[in-house]
Amino acid sequence: MREDIPQHGAIAALAKEYRDEVRTARLAADDPRHLEANSIPGLRAVTTFAGTESCISCHKTATEIWKKTGYADAFATLTRRKADADPN
Repeated sequence: MREDIPQHGAIAALAKEYRDEVRTARLAADDPRHLEANSIPGLRAVTTFAGTESCISCHKTATEIWKKTGYADAFATLTRRKADADPN
């Protein structure tokens, strides 16, 4: 996924096909009717992503450190490359 490393065309096409399929695949985990509380380790059915902004007010120092890391832009990078739906 690095821009400075050339990709083989066939491999790039295969990766794109995989990402497109993953983006549209409906998994049992996507259907709340099939979820039980904590049935997936680390995932609670009642949990939703609160967003970065909700954390900043209580965690100012941690936020400033985080903003200087690659993690701050990680999800935007995945989204731009259409890899944000990849469970891996």
